[in-house]
Amino acid sequence: MLDQINEVAVVVSAILCVAIGSIWYSPLVLGGLWIRAVGSTVPEVSQEENFFSIGKGIVAHILFSAVIAVCIQISIVNTIPLVHMTVLLSLFLVAYMVSTVAWEKHSFVRILINAGYGVLTTFVSVGIIAYWPW
Repeated sequence: MLDQINEVAVVVSAILCVAIGSIWYSPLVLGGLWIRAVGSTVPEVSQEENFFSIGKGIVAHILFSAVIAVCIQISIVNTIPLVHMTVLLSLFLVAYMVSTVAWEKHSFVRILINAGYGVLTTFVSVGIIAYWPW
């Protein structure tokens, strides 16, 4: 099953998810609201720290996209409609986020922003990996 994973689609999915995150959490979209929900101010980040954070994000999303690729293969083998698998993955992700942040006493706004990003990137990743042309 792992030999059927398109590595190019996984990497493209990961890079696109990081790009979406850069937009999602930017001050122009939800970054200001997210910073207030976190209870912080915008930190001064060096270029080196920024590249390191982006690198960690890409590695994390490569793992995330690889898991999605395996789930897609499982859905194909078991004839589970792709949309059902995507919704299940999204629900799993949201349930995990809510359960972990519930103990950390994060605001509901922060949960919604993070969960929205997770659901969006799940759907984007499934779309890219499932329908990559080559």
